[in-house]
Amino acid sequence: MPSWPARAQTGRIACLGVLLLTGAMGLVNRDELTRARTPLERLVGVAVVGYGVTGLVTAFGVWARWAWSRSVVVVWAAAAVTAATVPTAWDQTTPWYATALSGLVAMVIVLPVVIQVRRALSPTIRSAAGDIH
Repeated sequence: MPSWPARAQTGRIACLGVLLLTGAMGLVNRDELTRARTPLERLVGVAVVGYGVTGLVTAFGVWARWAWSRSVVVVWAAAAVTAATVPTAWDQTTPWYATALSGLVAMVIVLPVVIQVRRALSPTIRSAAGDIH
């Protein structure tokens, strides 16, 4: 396997760290699903377990440089943002801007990981001359 350039290697390590951390947090907090009483609480529980499982699966795929990780990271991102925003949305005492802020913070963390994974694992395109673009 060819080695990663230094900048890509740094991004890859950061992505692996975020994916492993959120994956572990999602599995540790899986009891959110069993404690859920309302449909929105169940949604958050499913999202927490979802970002836990997909975070670990994506981390493994990125480590192994498997292209399917490009799709799984999008599912991880959707689950993470859902788990971050839905709890503040259903709480009647939470102001609207807190929900918006939690979604923004989640996106600031999640979006760079999605971009890095999709860019790092994108297929290379060869020209007729054999150059990689």
